[in-house]
Amino acid sequence: MTSMGIVFDTGEDGFRTVVKEYQEMALRFVWSSGERGVSTKEAWLHVNKELGGSESISRASIINFLNAMVDEGALSYIEITGKGGHRRIYSPPPGRGGIQALRDEECHSQAFRDMARRY
Repeated sequence: MTSMGIVFDTGEDGFRTVVKEYQEMALRFVWSSGERGVSTKEAWLHVNKELGGSESISRASIINFLNAMVDEGALSYIEITGKGGHRRIYSPPPGRGGIQALRDEECHSQAFRDMARRY
């Protein structure tokens, strides 16, 4: 799979300079789950609840984003079997629990803000 690439949105601040609102919600939700992890269904339901009906995000968008975050090293997953076949349970990368991932994100957000100010 190819890297998703980074596109900077200079009209936003912090983490939103590189991810969309729903993507940030999904990523934070997975990071906060710790080792327990979450399924794409749980992430999808969480994001759509948080959006409060202002818009709706497809489950495919959540799946594609979470898979891209695995490729980028921001998430890890295990595969389980159940009704309908195999599915992934996403969690923070090993050694990078939810709290550490959030701290890393805050550092990255500051770096992104600093970079955006220079350009």
